[in-house]
Amino acid sequence: MPTKRYRISIPLNDETRHAFKELADATNTSIGAAAGGFLDQLAPAVLKLAQAYKLAKADPIRAAEMVTQQAIEAGKALDQDQLDLVEAIEKAKAKGTRA
Repeated sequence: MPTKRYRISIPLNDETRHAFKELADATNTSIGAAAGGFLDQLAPAVLKLAQAYKLAKADPIRAAEMVTQQAIEAGKALDQDQLDLVEAIEKAKAKGTRA
C-alpha cells in the first residue's frame, strides 16, 4: 500500500531553492519532487536529531554522543555512495559508455 504523501509550504531562501532546482534538473523531476525525495531520505536523521535535542537538557553528554554517532553514520553513507559512483564509472568505462 502506498505511503500517503503530504503537501506543506516551506519557505526557502534563494540558495536553497536554486539547489533544489539544480537537483530537479539533474534528476528530471519537479522541484517539489526533488525536495520531497531529499527530505524523505533525511527523515531518519531528522528524527535522531529531534531525540538529541529533547535529551540535551536532561543528559547533554548522551545527546552529544547521539549527534556524533549520527555524523559518523552520515560519513559512512557518503563513503559508500562515493564507492558506488566510482564502481559505476569503472563499469561504464569498461563498456565504453558514460556513467
